[in-house]
Amino acid sequence: MRYMMEPLTPGSIFVESPYCYRCPFGLTYPDCDMACARNIEQVIEFEGPGLISAFIGEPIQQGFGALAPPEEYWPIVRKICNQYGILLIIDEVICGFGRTGKMFGFEHFNVQPDLITMAKGITSGYVPLGAVGCTNEVMEPIAIFNHLHTYGNHPVSCAAGLKTIEILKRDKLIDNSADLGKYFLEGLQALTDHPTVGEVRGIGLWTAIDFTVEKKTRTPMPTEHLVNMIERANQKGLIIKLAPIRQAIEFAPSLTIQKEKVDAALKIIAECITEEEQDMGL
Repeated sequence: MRYMMEPLTPGSIFVESPYCYRCPFGLTYPDCDMACARNIEQVIEFEGPGLISAFIGEPIQQGFGALAPPEEYWPIVRKICNQYGILLIIDEVICGFGRTGKMFGFEHFNVQPDLITMAKGITSGYVPLGAVGCTNEVMEPIAIFNHLHTYGNHPVSCAAGLKTIEILKRDKLIDNSADLGKYFLEGLQALTDHPTVGEVRGIGLWTAIDFTVEKKTRTPMPTEHLVNMIERANQKGLIIKLAPIRQAIEFAPSLTIQKEKVDAALKIIAECITEEEQDMGL
């Protein structure tokens, strides 16, 4: 499938996401032969390989709510990019700096990007800072790097970034993300007996519940019911959020969270689901 992203991002084209729970191709993993990844090659051929300079994507997508693709996805994308001489850019703005239980999200998928974009977690959100990392092969043709910004390399932001990385390593917060993330996910998976809990997914301290009103058809739950659950949680002292596609609720606690706080969150989440289902007559 081919979707133009203009006018917001002129010259870019959207390809379908590896959203297995509600596959845009109507297929079922693993019998699908990773159609979502292989479709990228079809789009490249349709547009003309000479017109495509780069492929960019999040290693784990935030749009659907902590959506990690099957393990084959990114290696297939990498192979296609290599075949056509296209740069692979991994967007680590959300996944980077420990959120997924590794320093960077792409490390879960045995893939090497050409460039990575970074922000947000690089300073733990205290001050704005963005960065781009790239391979030597990308930098070598650039004789002189003249691209400048007024606030580029701001010392306060850079100091916050360095200290954040120091604390992540010193306090083993990435290990904490991996360990408690697994514990949190197991707790959420225990909620799948609820009639509205469709898919529970996550990696590290980034998880989500994809809700449905019919488990067989996987029809998304109307947004107003998700909003109701979020409001219930807020009243009980738990801050959670709606995924951008508005069919799931995300959970992304601090990397410093401890087990007792996870237990408290799981209790509140279960209560909110039960209360909303009761109001729905389920």
